[in-house]
Amino acid sequence: MQVDTFFKLSDEFLQECKNIQIEKGREYTVDSADKFKNFKSIGDRLELDAKMVALVYMLKHMDSIRAYILSGKEGSEGLKGRCQDLVNYAIMLWAMDHEEKEYSKLNKDIEANGEDLKYFNELKTLHA
Repeated sequence: MQVDTFFKLSDEFLQECKNIQIEKGREYTVDSADKFKNFKSIGDRLELDAKMVALVYMLKHMDSIRAYILSGKEGSEGLKGRCQDLVNYAIMLWAMDHEEKEYSKLNKDIEANGEDLKYFNELKTLHA
């Protein structure tokens, strides 16, 4: 494959990933502003971290991709759809980790400045 063809396909693939994020995001946020509501809700019910739930979703798609590679038979979503979901879950996993680190950094900054943590804890509860 020519390099320019690869980057054209990549751009189209990633734009479709973004469209999937938007469309499926509406379905999984349960009318919440929290992008990770679904992962947190399932994590709470199963006593798992939201990032672990995302990893389970990723592994589901990896198993389907592996089955395709071994058998040559595409499943219901096809290889492209599975790969796009995998990319989207990877982005969400990274974003969850980023969010967690930002809260941790903010908490350390507040403690270092001797500020009251009440407001911070209320904010954290709202975003949990």
